Amino acid sequence: MKLFKILLISVIITLSTSCNAQEKNNTVMLNYTAQTRGFNYVLQLKNNVLEITKNSKTTTLELSKQQVITIDTLISKIDFTKIESDFSKEKAAVDRVIPAVFILQHYKKQYNYNFEHNNTPKTIQELLNMLSDFLILEE
Repeated sequence: MKLFKILLISVIITLSTSCNAQEKNNTVMLNYTAQTRGFNYVLQLKNNVLEITKNSKTTTLELSKQQVITIDTLISKIDFTKIESDFSKEKAAVDRVIPAVFILQHYKKQYNYNFEHNNTPKTIQELLNMLSDFLILEE
């Protein structure tokens, strides 16, 4: 019984330590998806790994510490209270626009927006462009 208690305490300590370390690494998680019948674009940032899929081609990059700091700085400058979802279901129904979903978790805050892919707010487009540029520079 004593051995069981020691093992249980060891497991609990190990799990809580790994969860705390994982929480510190997950300060920024981003998912941007724009999709219609003939077009698919997915940009994901998770655990310092950036992945972009354009139609069927996927490119992955592990970001440097400086790139992560740059991303965090840019996100901190965005005033999310001034951003609103702007999406027309009527236009999407006839394929006049590409619907896009933007989900960002920045520290403990989460932001969800729906946009037209070619008409995203300027500040969010700057963030998406910067992330895309990281991959272009690596190629």
